[in-house]
Amino acid sequence: MAFPPIARWIIRLAWLAYALFFAYLALMATGDDLVERYPGYFTWPSLASYISVFIGILLHASGLSLPRLALLYKAVFPFSVLMFLAGMWMDSTSPENIGISGTPFWIAILVQVTLMVLPAYWANYRFAFRRRKDRPIDHSVFD
Repeated sequence: MAFPPIARWIIRLAWLAYALFFAYLALMATGDDLVERYPGYFTWPSLASYISVFIGILLHASGLSLPRLALLYKAVFPFSVLMFLAGMWMDSTSPENIGISGTPFWIAILVQVTLMVLPAYWANYRFAFRRRKDRPIDHSVFD
């Protein structure tokens, strides 16, 4: 479905606004990881994952067809999802967090966080796995 040019710009601006929101969430999550003293072998790959997802949102918002970069994202996407799931597991089993409240509280937190970051991972999935023939390069964004 083709949108009129103004609608494409509005959609792209919405994705850019969401990218800023995701960057804020990623910074807060990284800060929490450092405060809770998660090991470096989790914190640094997690930060790299957040950065790649942020870039993926920007690439999806641009609408450009970059097949070689999409191949890279096909390899990076599963790692990003794995790091997100590992972070959720670590947060829910952290000794500092277990004492705060019961299981229903953590289930609500997990659902809320998942719903907030789901568009980011969807954008990365779309950039990595969309068929290139259906979506040619759109140069109108630079006009």
